[in-house]
Amino acid sequence: MSCLGPSIADLLKYSGGQFNGYTVRVLGAQTLDRLRAVHDKGFTHGSVKSANLCMGLGRRGRTLYLVDFGSVSRIDGRSPSINSSATWKSINRHNGERHCMRDDIESWFYCLLEWLEGGLPWNDSRTSNMQMAALKKMQGGAFSAQTRTRRGMEAYQRS
Repeated sequence: MSCLGPSIADLLKYSGGQFNGYTVRVLGAQTLDRLRAVHDKGFTHGSVKSANLCMGLGRRGRTLYLVDFGSVSRIDGRSPSINSSATWKSINRHNGERHCMRDDIESWFYCLLEWLEGGLPWNDSRTSNMQMAALKKMQGGAFSAQTRTRRGMEAYQRS
């Protein structure tokens, strides 16, 4: 069994809470590749978040690994769907819907926002699960389509 390096959550702490556009682009692409591999095997991960993404060590130090398959479920719906962390949970999961590939991608998008912006607007320890869901729904359009996309593109172009 090989050991892994620090999680992306740990690296965020070391880097002052956010990454530059280039780092987000590289980590985002590798994360999406890992999710595609899980989905191609007929599963959803169910717990995509910075703490479940780790870097390798040594010669594999630039390789990202997806870990913690405790919330995995089959795409065909034959396995139980387990609750994931409210901060990273998709809006559909807050509504009690069964986990699907789209929910992994939505959680991946929340990771990109956290890495680029240094946090998520609903990520407050005092925010309840229901309040978090409401904030995500309210901010969905403006949060993702205009403000964050424009700022993300600016960071992408600077890197």
